[in-house]
Amino acid sequence: MLIQNRANADFDGDLDSAFPLTFGPGLPGSGRNETDAWNYFHTNSVDKDDDGNYLVSARNVAALFKINGTSGEIIWQLGGLHGGSDFEIAPEDGFGFEHHARFRGRRDNGNIEIVSLFDNGAHSAPIQTNPFSRARVYELDHRKGTAKAIRTYAAPDGLSAHTQGSVQILPNENVFENWGQAGAITEFDYNGKVLFHSYLDSAPYGVDVQSYRGFRYNWTGRPAEEPAVAALQSRKHGGVDVYVSWNGDTETTAWRFYAQSDGSETAHWLGEVDRDGFETFASFRDVSINEDTVIIAEAVAEGDRVLDKTKVFLVSLP
Repeated sequence: MLIQNRANADFDGDLDSAFPLTFGPGLPGSGRNETDAWNYFHTNSVDKDDDGNYLVSARNVAALFKINGTSGEIIWQLGGLHGGSDFEIAPEDGFGFEHHARFRGRRDNGNIEIVSLFDNGAHSAPIQTNPFSRARVYELDHRKGTAKAIRTYAAPDGLSAHTQGSVQILPNENVFENWGQAGAITEFDYNGKVLFHSYLDSAPYGVDVQSYRGFRYNWTGRPAEEPAVAALQSRKHGGVDVYVSWNGDTETTAWRFYAQSDGSETAHWLGEVDRDGFETFASFRDVSINEDTVIIAEAVAEGDRVLDKTKVFLVSLP
């Protein structure tokens, strides 16, 4: 263990937590025994910056804490239902019962820090600090001692996620938001325009499916099976018409086609055609077709990489 920070040594749970012991049995725990411990802090995310310090989200305090990565001491607190924040936050910039807090950078020699979080605005206790959930990006000004929400992305249909949730800032500055218990995902552009909004389940409001966190990344499909090809002699020009596809592939940008006589070791180059959706069609006039002509197609990716090729396919004659 390199560092250690104990919530029970640094916080007064009865004063700081949204769930004091007097709250009673339920989600926070009664505190009467070790199997029903008092969950007054509830750490639900930890992030590390390039200085080795940590950003800790304490959902049941409704606050973020920056922890010194060497000493384990608290550097600052942002938020808190019962006070304790080192930054002044306007009421409209508040948050509550958050998830997935992340460092987003610094500027002005570290006097400005940027953090993001998923503001649930609600707890399954139940308690609400806001009628709907949202992603928020905060600017922390250490000189002024203020914190301001500089970007906010609210659910397009007023979703309130009492538990779970995450926010991902994409390389193009779009925001991908996962609505946790509400069972939905949304992508926004930088200015907050909804690019897509989808439920993870077809039931009303997606209540049958929940997702603790959700992320969007490029998916690369590399099928284990070979590409599929079919070819037939053209009735129009006597050459060959070819159809090729590769189910699940996402890398192919073009197809190269060859013809040869079955059993021959020499293949005749027909041409290259850009991929056109799921199935690509190519037609070649200058090729002699007979009863033993076979067609082969190669899948080509960016950088002129040959990914795979089809099995030989005997051209179907009219």
